[in-house]
Amino acid sequence: MTEVYALIDPLSNKIRYIGYTTNAKARIQDHINSSKRSKNNITYKSNWINSLIKQNLKPIYKKLAEVDNIENAKILEIELIKHYSQFCKLTNGTKGGDGVNGLKWSEQSKLKIKGRKIPGTGIKLKVEGLNLKTGEYKLFNDKYEAANYINCSHTSISGVCQNKRNCVNKWFVNFIK
Repeated sequence: MTEVYALIDPLSNKIRYIGYTTNAKARIQDHINSSKRSKNNITYKSNWINSLIKQNLKPIYKKLAEVDNIENAKILEIELIKHYSQFCKLTNGTKGGDGVNGLKWSEQSKLKIKGRKIPGTGIKLKVEGLNLKTGEYKLFNDKYEAANYINCSHTSISGVCQNKRNCVNKWFVNFIK
């Protein structure tokens, strides 16, 4: 399982970073160690973490969702960075999904990220949902099942999946294959 997580500022209780990992304990330590080693504090994230370290503090790790594979984690990370960057001052250096240098997205992955059906395949897309208030993650068979569970219309689900809306009833949703 892969976790999509947030690093939270212990002073303001605001989300400052979104990422994904298969080993939470090692990843938070990696963030701290790489910030300490950063001699010129070249990244916004390193500057932020080092400012906490000087105050004998460290970022708070919060699991936002657990997904079944890294590909889905990358997609969810991109969407959560996009969502939270609207009202949080994130320290992410990129738009997400690029945990591996040189990664090239397949056309299928690009279409999944955009929330569109894969043309000419007839493949019915499932919907994954993350409750932004409670952190609950749920996989739905289709947008109708998601709408029923979230108590909204299927067109509202499609609107969020296609980036026309931020969320619906405190749920962020995304189409997946």
